[in-house]
Amino acid sequence: MDGKKNLLAYVTASNYKSRIPALAIRCEPGTTSLLFDGGRVLEDTGDGSSVLLRIKYDDAPPRRVFGSPSTNYHGAFIRTPAWHIRSLLKAKRALVEFTPFQQAPIIAEFDVSGLDQHLPLLKKHCRL
Repeated sequence: MDGKKNLLAYVTASNYKSRIPALAIRCEPGTTSLLFDGGRVLEDTGDGSSVLLRIKYDDAPPRRVFGSPSTNYHGAFIRTPAWHIRSLLKAKRALVEFTPFQQAPIIAEFDVSGLDQHLPLLKKHCRL
């Protein structure tokens, strides 16, 4: 509505039948973000301003990652998105461990092997 162009590239979890969980790279003028959407309210770290995830790319060790909760608390905007986006574009598989509110942790598996096909478009529109 405001005439700004946005780009969204996303992949859904291969171990779920629905379109969620999902990982999305979102580019807006002047900003690039990486969003994890768990499809349900995520447990926060206790302060209401952070969500803790663990992300593993291919055979690399898993990394603890903090994100800012989305407005509906179903997702988290990953802090340091550029590093994670570069890792996603190089990887074939990504695992994201997340904790739904008052539940045990869950692992979502993503086949990200074709995501690098979108690199020219991402470089054109995103700050990578």
